[in-house]
Order: sequence, then C-alpha cells, then structure tokens
Amino acid sequence: MCGRYVLSTWVDVLDLLGLDSADASWFEPRFNIAPTQSAPVFLQRDSAAPLLDERLRWGLIPHWAKERSFGARCINARGETAHEKPSFREAFARRRCIVPATGFYEWQREGRERLPYFVHRSDGEPMLFAGLWSSWSERTTDTMFESESVLETFTIVTRAAEGPLTRIHDRAPLILDPILARQWATLGHLDTAAAREVVAEAPTPELSLRPVAKAVNNVRHQGAELVIECVGHGVR
Repeated sequence: MCGRYVLSTWVDVLDLLGLDSADASWFEPRFNIAPTQSAPVFLQRDSAAPLLDERLRWGLIPHWAKERSFGARCINARGETAHEKPSFREAFARRRCIVPATGFYEWQREGRERLPYFVHRSDGEPMLFAGLWSSWSERTTDTMFESESVLETFTIVTRAAEGPLTRIHDRAPLILDPILARQWATLGHLDTAAAREVVAEAPTPELSLRPVAKAVNNVRHQGAELVIECVGHGVR
C-alpha cells in the first residue's frame, strides 16, 4: 500500500503533463503527506472542461457513506478489483484522477522495528499516480437549522510491486507516464475495460529505494531532511 508520500516540486509536474506552469506561487514542498490531509490532484469535472489541479482530502468517501471516518479505510484502491468494489466502482468508471508525487515511503520490518525507505524514480522525474475521486455530502443539524457541506476525497490506485520494491513490500502505487496519465483522467477517453487494461499493463518506471530516518514515522515531521539517506539500515 501507499500510506505516505512526498510532493516537493510543482513546476516539474506541470511541465511533465504539458500544463501551464505560470502560477506556482501557492505551492509549498511537502515531505510527509498523510491520510486525511488535503493534497493536489488533477481531475476533469466535465468533458468540456480542462484538466485542473484541485485540493482533495486523502481517503476516498463514497457518496453513500454515513460518516467521514469511512475514508480512513480507503486511502488505497487495489487496481485489480476497484472496478467491482462498492467503495470504488463508481469512481473507477467515471471519476479518475492523477495524484502527483516526488516519491513515496514504504517500510521494511526487521524484528520489532519498521524501517522506512523513500521510493523514487531512478531518473529523478516526478511520479504520476493513478487515482480515483469522489464527492460526499455531510449533513449537520444545529437546533433550528440543517446544513450540508460537500467534501471531495481521493484514493491512490495500487497494483503488485515490481523490481527492487518487492524486497520490502508486495504493493505499489500505479505510476503512469504523462500520456497514459492524461488519458486516465480525461472523461470519456477510457471505458472501464480500457482502464482495467491500464492497471494490468502500464509499464512501471525504474525505481530506487533510499533508507531514511524513522522521523518520517511521525506525521508532525515535515522537513526536507526526511528524504535524506540515513546510514544504518538498508534493503536486505
């Protein structure tokens, strides 16, 4: 699974997707994005609209869920079965998105310890994760008034790990090249069958693993030092 990730560059992501990179003044690098936090994703709201970046909450809440806490169990969607699972079925068919990242963290268990690694593309390019998104309405009642707020959420699609990552974990985010990523998120471009083919057949870029300090285990730690190589443990 993917439970934490990094987004430390923005202009490079826009360049990779061929999007306008004129305004990046809002962006601040983030080195420890965690579930329930908001993060940028790229999505298309209707077939006539452009692909835009928006901030959604990590942890997909399907429209029929009764509580927002439902999203905590839906931070990842298994690509092989997402098309048939009630939590993801509708989003897989009609609400796919791109989740940009610089890399992600994964952990290897050694005895009682869980040792973290930063996983990144060997060529240094940003990653474009396949994602799904949903819109959920929450109703609240305050003595005399009833109100409704809309919360939009996303999940990261995963599939079987490949290459060096298999030495520490059996799952990984589905990483798409720019052309496939735009097709994935463009409404009407891929039907469910074609999207399933992407999950099964999209090539995985070459990945590298870097041991990092256990400070990343605490979501309060957010600095760039989290991705610096840590001498003391390594993939066995």
